[in-house]
Amino acid sequence: MRPVEFEERFAATWALWVLDHGFPDLPDQMVEGLSVPIAFWAGQRVGAVMFVQRCPHDEECEADEHFTTDEVSFRRTDDGWIPAAGSSGVDWPQCGLGRLDVPARHVQFEEPGEYRVDGPDGWACVRQTAVVGRDAAWIELVEGDQLTRRPVNAPTGRVIVATPGEEPATIRILDSDQSELATCTVTSRQS
Repeated sequence: MRPVEFEERFAATWALWVLDHGFPDLPDQMVEGLSVPIAFWAGQRVGAVMFVQRCPHDEECEADEHFTTDEVSFRRTDDGWIPAAGSSGVDWPQCGLGRLDVPARHVQFEEPGEYRVDGPDGWACVRQTAVVGRDAAWIELVEGDQLTRRPVNAPTGRVIVATPGEEPATIRILDSDQSELATCTVTSRQS
C-alpha cells in the first residue's frame, strides 16, 4: 500500500512501493523527519532505493543544516522484496530536492564506485550510483549474457543500479538516440 507521507518511519514501506510502482510526486521542500526516495533500481534479482533526509547530526557531523542519503538494497523473490540487513549513505551536496545542475550529457559514476551489502540469508547486492544530465535516457546493466534496460527516471539527477555481484557487470548510460554517454564495470567488492 502507498504510504501517505514521507516521514522517516515510512521509509521501508516507501522503498517497497517505489520498487514496484516507480516514483511518487516528490515534496517541494525537505523538513525535519522526512525521508524521500530519489533514485531506485528494480532489477531481475536485486534492487536498491536511495533516499534523501536531513542529517541527524551525530558527533562527527557538521553543525550546519545539511542532508544525507540512505541507500537500501533488496533481493527480489516470488513473494516480493527482501531488504538487506543494513544501509549506507553519503552527504547530499545540496539543500533540498532540486535537480543537480550539470551539463545535459554529463555522467559521473560515484567514487568509491561499487558498494556491497550482504543479505540475511547469504545473498549480496552491489550498488553503483551516478549523477546524470538531462540527456541520459536509458540505463543498461549487462550481467554475463543478460541485459536489463530501464528508462532513466532521475528527478534530482541521481541514479542507482544494483547487481548481485556474482560476476563483473557493465553499466551503460545512453541518450535517447542510443548513443553511449558513459560506461563502467562493477565488480563484487566486500563492504
